[in-house]
Amino acid sequence: MRKIHALLGVLLLAAISTTLVAKEKAGAEVILAKKDGLVVKGELVAIKNDSVLLVDASGGGDSSIVISDIRSIKIVKGSKAGLGIAIGALVGGAAGALIGHEIGKPNGGLIDVSAAITVGGAAGGVFAGGLAGYLIGHHTKKGEILQFEGESPERIEAILGKLRSLARVPDFR
Repeated sequence: MRKIHALLGVLLLAAISTTLVAKEKAGAEVILAKKDGLVVKGELVAIKNDSVLLVDASGGGDSSIVISDIRSIKIVKGSKAGLGIAIGALVGGAAGALIGHEIGKPNGGLIDVSAAITVGGAAGGVFAGGLAGYLIGHHTKKGEILQFEGESPERIEAILGKLRSLARVPDFR
């Protein structure tokens, strides 16, 4: 039983440590639609007083778009499949190991197969949990569209506040 607890502790520490790695904040990926029909894709760098600053996704430079020319902005969010796999595999592996350990307790026979059943349960749990995590993570919300056209100045200011929090430089003025 102590081996199981140690294994679960190591797995938990490994999962937690990956979230503690610091990295430079990147701005959200957005697709900006202008009122004239032009579409600009890129990383949200900053929200200025009267414009939105983007770095072109194709490496073509930066764009400054006047806020009054914006029809909508779509915030592009990636799939959470990787995170789902990691969490699902961790939880499934732990649950499978515990179930396998309980099922494989020695019953007085000549050969103790409890360790093999515990490992098999963990392996099955990792597979099942990882698959479930992938399916759930893959089907998460992939984007949000923020409408500018026809909105009140107060609503536009609220939208810009949200976008500021997603920008590479959130406190640019």
